[in-house]
Amino acid sequence: MIELIKEKTLWLISAVLVTIPLMACYPILRILGVSEKSGTIVTVCLSGVAYILMVTRIEPFLRKILPFMQSKAQNEFKEKRQ
Repeated sequence: MIELIKEKTLWLISAVLVTIPLMACYPILRILGVSEKSGTIVTVCLSGVAYILMVTRIEPFLRKILPFMQSKAQNEFKEKRQ
């Protein structure tokens, strides 16, 4: 159960990190004078790219830096090594 909570927390953090810039994308494009249709298409394309980056780059990076995502075996190995 705890592993499931950890996994969902990691996914949520990744999703927030990706969503915040995407929420700003469309309004910025509209302010810059891009048409509504073009702004929508660019935002959707960037959303796809952001999702792919989240799965391939951001999530593995967060796994490395978040201490609660390390397994007990890794922690024990590090303790024995020291």
